[in-house]
Amino acid sequence: MPLHGDEHTTRARTYDGVHKALNRARGRARGRKCAHPECDRPATGWALIGHPTHIGVNSHGKKVRFSIHLDDYSATCSRHNSQHDHGGNWTRCPRGHARAAWGVDTRGTCKGCVRERNHAQSRGTRWDS
Repeated sequence: MPLHGDEHTTRARTYDGVHKALNRARGRARGRKCAHPECDRPATGWALIGHPTHIGVNSHGKKVRFSIHLDDYSATCSRHNSQHDHGGNWTRCPRGHARAAWGVDTRGTCKGCVRERNHAQSRGTRWDS
């Protein structure tokens, strides 16, 4: 249902319901080009790029953030999907590290955060993610 021009929303109010609505409206994301401007890997699924409107649980019981606005999603590879799922955005991690400077591992986890966590563990101090 159009809200403001090209913005679309769904009646679904669950994470899985929104992803089903995305697949009905746009087709599967798998195989498309990743939406990250510097990535040439194929997409593996729909990723929330915009701001979440809801918090719920997915089919695995994991707490997730999602939006009912279909325009808030883009097709992304697993690495770039993970970057958004873990918080932050494509340029900065949730703790503020510049992703271009620190880099990310194969799962999209910020290497600066990994370094801080390992350093805190070696000192026996707490590291909050």
